[in-house]
Amino acid sequence: MRFKTTIILAGVLLLLSAYFYFIEIPGKRKAEEETKVFNLDWEKVSELRLRVGDKVTVCRKNNEGEWEINEPLKAEANQSLVELVVNSLKNLEIKRVLESSPKDLSRYGLAHPNVEATVKSTGEPEGVTLQLGWKGQVGDSLYVRLQDENRVLLVSHELGKKIAKKASELRERRVVIFDRINLKRIELSYPDRRILLERQQEDWQILEPIKVRASGFEVGQLLLALMAMKIEEFIDEPTDLGQYGLAHPRVRVTLELEGEEASPIILLGKKKKDSELAYAKRESKHPVYLVKSYVIEDLTKETNQLREKKLFSLNRAEVSKIEIRHGKDILTLTKDPQGDWRILEAGEAKAIKSEVDELLSALEELEVTRFVDDNPRDLRPYGLDRPILQESFWLGDDKMETLLVGKEDKSKEEHFIKKDTEAPVYLAKKGMLVKLMRNLNELKEPEE
Repeated sequence: MRFKTTIILAGVLLLLSAYFYFIEIPGKRKAEEETKVFNLDWEKVSELRLRVGDKVTVCRKNNEGEWEINEPLKAEANQSLVELVVNSLKNLEIKRVLESSPKDLSRYGLAHPNVEATVKSTGEPEGVTLQLGWKGQVGDSLYVRLQDENRVLLVSHELGKKIAKKASELRERRVVIFDRINLKRIELSYPDRRILLERQQEDWQILEPIKVRASGFEVGQLLLALMAMKIEEFIDEPTDLGQYGLAHPRVRVTLELEGEEASPIILLGKKKKDSELAYAKRESKHPVYLVKSYVIEDLTKETNQLREKKLFSLNRAEVSKIEIRHGKDILTLTKDPQGDWRILEAGEAKAIKSEVDELLSALEELEVTRFVDDNPRDLRPYGLDRPILQESFWLGDDKMETLLVGKEDKSKEEHFIKKDTEAPVYLAKKGMLVKLMRNLNELKEPEE
């Protein structure tokens, strides 16, 4: 009996599945198609033609599947804006069919429509044209008509705002587009100098004019300025580049990208007279652009502006040993397997965890206030031949680096400092360094 019931239920389930697959789903698809204005295979659409008044714009897909403006001029198209127009047409739904065979199209503003949108598929000689008329008298609607049909349709009035676009509105206005992940090198060239930066794994290094660590934050700000640079105006037929200050630019930025044969090169020239704009150009492209003049300042950098100001890059959780040499005193802290800090000079007495954390925080946060000398011949003027403080830290069994603290500068508010493994001498705030000068009594946990 149970077996028979199971067979019946399985049969009912099979019939229901067949109903949904062969009747319900196709029915829904057909209903959706009937409410759409266009009945096209949008994957094959490769051309968009927009007419606003007497202004005609034609966009076509290139071999890479990206949209380009072909008329009234050849120019880069903003992919998102063109796709927005295409998707607005693709998803356009019929609110109501007003007339199937209208006698007078002028009643709807469709006798001589001001706006038309034509989409054409690859391999098709003719496209499908939608004509836009007046705004409907009831609700937020718009009169439209497919050119090869008689019907007058009512659609959302938002369509007019989305597709009534001229070439100038669809042009790509970003000066340069790149993926930061693929960026390998940045070259900043100025009339009197050059800075070369290179990404090494997750960090940035300055290679020229000096080999030092670059500030990830400062490089990030530089890249944001490049990515945010927008074209305010186009000069499509420039004559002599010298009149724009682009023959010998004030700033030349070269971006070397992974997997790209040609490096984007951006040129920045002089400021436009009586304006807040400046002339710019992509070296490989014909037009000259006008961009906000503050971009010149954003991209004009001194080497020291781009240098890493944090002296150490460490993860305090990975630090296993700290050694503090202050005058003749030596203090050694080691981390035991339980994660507690022990002081060797006090018979491995337990150290106060919060005090050690504060010490490590001071090392992490220690910043250079001024770059003093990148290649000192003599450390004696800075008191670094006999430092007043030496602070070393280890990761596992490997000694990483040692901080050397020299004498005060003339202001008495800063000290000369350096790493033992690097040549440059810096200045750092005295207040930050005081946090590193710890003694046994400050670090040792009181006995019970």
